[in-house]
Amino acid sequence: MTHMRTVYLLLSQYVSNGIDELSSEEDDSEFEDEGILTLIGTYGIERHPRHVGYLHVISLYSDADFFRHFRVTRATFQYIFLYLQNNDFRSQVTFYGGCEPMSLFEILYINLQYFGNQGSMRLLADKFCRTESTIFNVIGEFCQFIFNKQSDFIKFPTRQNMRSVSAKFLQKANFPGVLSALDGCHIPFQPKAPNQVPYRNYKKFHSFNLMAAALPDRSFSYVFCGFPGSVHDSTVSQNSSLFQRLEAQGNQIFNPQVYHIIADSAFPLKIWMMTPFKIINGHLQPVKKIFNKKLSSTRMVINLPLVI
Repeated sequence: MTHMRTVYLLLSQYVSNGIDELSSEEDDSEFEDEGILTLIGTYGIERHPRHVGYLHVISLYSDADFFRHFRVTRATFQYIFLYLQNNDFRSQVTFYGGCEPMSLFEILYINLQYFGNQGSMRLLADKFCRTESTIFNVIGEFCQFIFNKQSDFIKFPTRQNMRSVSAKFLQKANFPGVLSALDGCHIPFQPKAPNQVPYRNYKKFHSFNLMAAALPDRSFSYVFCGFPGSVHDSTVSQNSSLFQRLEAQGNQIFNPQVYHIIADSAFPLKIWMMTPFKIINGHLQPVKKIFNKKLSSTRMVINLPLVI
């Protein structure tokens, strides 16, 4: 009832403004007033049926079903939840009445389901019994928060832990001195019509480039994105802050005679970056084949998270 009164008040204000503007035409205004008042009498708030109790359904999921819906295990979910809680995510939100504010559990469920699946915000709003604008807002807030905290998760090896990182990489395929494995991928999206050509990649779909480096446990040590899909991996890498920093002051970051980054043949060979030997005329010496195989096996740590 309160909502109906609010609507009537707003429409009445609109009617009042309209009457002031049409005061010079009294006969016509009387006719229009009757039409607008009729509209007010027939106006009603749209109400849409929604699912109820989905949060309870989630608690009944098996571990396998939980992973299928949210793309993380329950242990990982709890880790992210505690991180948000300990870093005061949305702690500034104050409840003034009306609908109860979202819990951290619900916000995290919404975001993980949105990012881990191909569903729309409209479907999430229906599933979690929220408005589309609410879903849009909490996803935006979550993204901004994680972006601001990215340095807590994306860390390039420091001089203090380079030896341990290299030792863990060595266990993969006995390839020494590796600090990170580098690769790129294409993130599909739909650019606006005037800008579609630069984003059309060699696979004939629109995308932007993402370049990332990973550690032995497949966590990211560096991420760089934004270049149009038509741009080659080597160009993307050369414009990244990591490349420019290593080119300018590589010896200050790590000793390239001992440590290096590994990448595939799409990237340029540098003193600090190892790439595979290129096959010339269909032939490659056995020792070079072994080198390429070990490098490729070690690089799997970046292939898997980019595919996921």
